[in-house]
Amino acid sequence: MEPKNKSQLKAMEEGGKILSHVMEETVQAVAVGVTTLDLDRIAAEKIAEFGGSPSFTLVPGYHWATCMCVNETVVHGIPTVYRLKDGDILGIDAGVYYQNFHTDMSWTIQITENSKQKTENRFLEIGQKALVEAIKQVKVGNRVGHISQ
Repeated sequence: MEPKNKSQLKAMEEGGKILSHVMEETVQAVAVGVTTLDLDRIAAEKIAEFGGSPSFTLVPGYHWATCMCVNETVVHGIPTVYRLKDGDILGIDAGVYYQNFHTDMSWTIQITENSKQKTENRFLEIGQKALVEAIKQVKVGNRVGHISQ
């Protein structure tokens, strides 16, 4: 694999910023009673609004901007008319294709009746701590394997 030039790195950075905004707005729309298909539509609209394309729609036969995993669904859940309920665990995975580069991001949250309420969930707390520790390992010369270790 060849190192990316400044222009390519800039495009990747911009795509990542787009995806970060898309994910933030999608997560803010999460609430009891909202369908995962509603959230997918929000993500698709925001991706287009920011000038990108949904990466996942480039997979032959896949027509959604996101993967939505509710409760026991671990990965690659398809958005449906399922209405989120209090206590559900929702994983949102989205990707943006921008200037010939893909970015991908996922976030997992627990649905609460009162979105302002802090939900204690040890599994999600440990995942957040692992993310913070992994980010500390990101530096020139380290590979994904180093970060995973």
